[in-house]
Amino acid sequence: MKAENSRRVLIIRSSGFQHIDKVIVMVRQKFKSAEISILTHVHGKELAAKYGDVNVLVYPYKGNFSVMRPFKTVNYDAVVVPTGNVTGSGFLNVFMFALTIKAKERYICNIKTDFKSLTTWSVFRTAIKGGVISTASMFLAIPAAIVVFIIWHILGIRVIKKDKGKRKYG
Repeated sequence: MKAENSRRVLIIRSSGFQHIDKVIVMVRQKFKSAEISILTHVHGKELAAKYGDVNVLVYPYKGNFSVMRPFKTVNYDAVVVPTGNVTGSGFLNVFMFALTIKAKERYICNIKTDFKSLTTWSVFRTAIKGGVISTASMFLAIPAAIVVFIIWHILGIRVIKKDKGKRKYG
């Protein structure tokens, strides 16, 4: 039951439990007397139960957290997305999923337990940046492959010409 002045905080378990241990300590410091819940997949339910005073919610789907598989829940004052690295790279699906949960504030908590604000704009920027990099790498891969093929072909011809004059007896 939510206390009168208590805040609700949801942690989306998107990294290992060693990191979650540290995140929960930081959440307790940042949101004193908050009611903390953790959303985990079914395989993390038992491990999440070790936190005792943290409500364990089970994501009812297999696979990654996805906007296509929303989680119906109460409103939260804050949602925290732990990331297993410093930048949050590779967690776009979880960031987008976090936006589907009604909350006043959203945060990323990186591997160093630094809290950074997670906004719709920051998620959009991350998605655009990833799309631009993927597209650029695709367009750069084609000319690079052509150059490699040309060099391989030229070197291959030289080797054939060198070997042509030599007769092997045996």
